[in-house]
Amino acid sequence: MSKKDLNASSNNSVKKDNNESYSLNDDRRVKVLSPGTLVAKRFFRNRLAVTGLIILIIMFAFSFIGGLITPYKQDEQFLRTDSQVKDYAAVTKNTEFRYTAKDTKVFTSIIQAQTMLAIQSGKDEFTYRDVTYMLEKVNDSMFAIYLNDEMIGFAAKNLVSSSKAGANPSFEFSYAALFADANSKKAFSAEGKSYKIDKDGVIFDASGDETAYVSQYIVRAIYNDIFLSRDFKDRLVETIEGGSNEFVYLDTDGTEHTYVLKHNASTSSWDVK
Repeated sequence: MSKKDLNASSNNSVKKDNNESYSLNDDRRVKVLSPGTLVAKRFFRNRLAVTGLIILIIMFAFSFIGGLITPYKQDEQFLRTDSQVKDYAAVTKNTEFRYTAKDTKVFTSIIQAQTMLAIQSGKDEFTYRDVTYMLEKVNDSMFAIYLNDEMIGFAAKNLVSSSKAGANPSFEFSYAALFADANSKKAFSAEGKSYKIDKDGVIFDASGDETAYVSQYIVRAIYNDIFLSRDFKDRLVETIEGGSNEFVYLDTDGTEHTYVLKHNASTSSWDVK
């Protein structure tokens, strides 16, 4: 048999096998799949499962490959500098009378309240528990209170503040300074010493050193260990009167700080931060 006839016979045999039909009970009609294949087919038909698999693959790839491509090392630290704003002082523009007592046991808070009522009523005296007190008007912003011809206290809208840390003006000094300022005097005496006061209310002793100053503004530090100089208070008042809410001040240690003011209209006060 020739080679050509052999090939033709083989092709006919293949066609015969392909066209051969199996009976219904023939096991060759059943396609057998392994358990793993069945699980895989069922898994890939579930879209949610496939989505979760993709997410897991991405997470694992990022965990291992991300560390290789990131420009930062594990031992690198990232630092930043922030400015922290904190309470520093409080400022109040005094528009009401404040009372200073020579002796708090005599010029008590009750007598001070009676004094306020007398000032508001335009009286020059008042009686409390059968005791008569006299009022002496220095000007519209200052009154002196007497008992038996002896001054026991005074009411004023301006205040005397010391220019030196740890010093508190005495009663006699405060009254003399406020009296001189109310009458536009350039000099006054208190406790046997002579002082000069300029038009801005700054008080100097005989040697020319600044001792204290008169102001309508009450400036108090938040912390007791902080002393606010007159120069700082002047800058603060200038900022308030100029309508600004921020200023820069160079402290005595050479450090420059920015101070922010927040106004409270109901109390005519400012918070300094």
